[in-house]
Amino acid sequence: MVLPLCTGMSMALVLSSLRENQSDPTANQRNTVLWSRIDQKSCFKAVLSAGFQCIVVPTTMDGDEVITDLMAMNEMMEQYRGQVLAVISTTSCFAPRVPDQIDEIGKLCASATDDDGSGGVAHVINNAYGLQCSTTVKLLNRACVVGRVDAIICSTDKNFLVPVGGAIITSPKKDVIQKVSKVYAGRASSAPILDLFITLLSMGLDGYKRLLDDRRLLMVDFKSRFEEMALKYSERALVCPNNTISYGITLDTLSQPLEGGSAESINKAEMT
Repeated sequence: MVLPLCTGMSMALVLSSLRENQSDPTANQRNTVLWSRIDQKSCFKAVLSAGFQCIVVPTTMDGDEVITDLMAMNEMMEQYRGQVLAVISTTSCFAPRVPDQIDEIGKLCASATDDDGSGGVAHVINNAYGLQCSTTVKLLNRACVVGRVDAIICSTDKNFLVPVGGAIITSPKKDVIQKVSKVYAGRASSAPILDLFITLLSMGLDGYKRLLDDRRLLMVDFKSRFEEMALKYSERALVCPNNTISYGITLDTLSQPLEGGSAESINKAEMT
């Protein structure tokens, strides 16, 4: 489904539709959303806009990578048992953050139950600009197969070269899409849908696939040159093999003291 909304507002709409799920009598009692931390405010504001309490689940480090803390996620699910409506995970992010382990999160959501064995926890994935990446798409497919996935939200402009202002919501569950469409209030501009339609007709399936292939080939050269550039300035590229969209660089030389001054004196000068 294509919406004339940004990714964050589409996220809020999905959360609202999950709350209105009449098949689960406890849905209206669930006012908490767990969010695997990513330093970007859109999802956080979407949760608050939908009227939920947002619990930020901390991440952990693995080498240079900032990864999902599955143990912390499981602990939060237990701590807020019976109160959690959904978990929001992210697959498109800036290095050194890497995509969440959405397959494992999906398993946690699928196995989550209340004390009486009822209920369940929905799983919503923020895949803002992940459609362009084959690695991310494979991870999404795996998550849908091995665990629970209720909705995947993607941006139209970041994936299909159209103006800002649209989002795509997909789901392995047909009823989720129907419920989201029923929650949407009023009418809106058809421009985002029309922009996407015209662009897809212009490119065609072969044209779109060709762009994806070009990106994959150019990324190899980009990574090599990026590493060379980092070495030129006595830095290094961050090693984040699980993020094939964003690349990061160290800034160690910026923390070194200037000639004739110590790091301590520099810090004091900055404080004043």
